[in-house]
Amino acid sequence: MHFSLSPAYWCDPRHFQFPHAVIINLEPGNSVYDALGRIERRLQIRLSGILVCGILELAVNVMRFDRIRWRS
Repeated sequence: MHFSLSPAYWCDPRHFQFPHAVIINLEPGNSVYDALGRIERRLQIRLSGILVCGILELAVNVMRFDRIRWRS
């Protein structure tokens, strides 16, 4: 969801180069929101914005979009 064409440390708003950082934020597609909604219903919890980012990070970078296999 968040990409930077600048060094990562420039993305910190406290860094003196922050105004010059090239930061791109992409809005997830409807399929991502649909999948997160299914996870919320399955787990019977409301995901916060921070947790949603963590789940997306897990799905993309750790699981490589592999299917979640639920265990009973």
